[in-house]
Amino acid sequence: MPLLPPNTSAVFPPPPLVPLSEPARQAIEDYAGWRSDFIEGKTSPWLFPSRGESGHLTRQRFGQLLKENPSEGQASDGGADLRTG
Repeated sequence: MPLLPPNTSAVFPPPPLVPLSEPARQAIEDYAGWRSDFIEGKTSPWLFPSRGESGHLTRQRFGQLLKENPSEGQASDGGADLRTG
């Protein structure tokens, strides 16, 4: 099952591609294994589906969730730690 957005190139330019590290790829594969439980057997082209109108988790909501659920990967001020390596 591809986890790609639907083809919207007729309306919007394609999103930029971001290289993923091997741990990030593994995390996505692990997530994909239980992702279907969240969407209750439905199919969705989005990596992070949502029950909202857009059908996907927005960047704003993603940011809200990061602030609500801090983890080891975040800086002490609540911002994401974007260092690589």
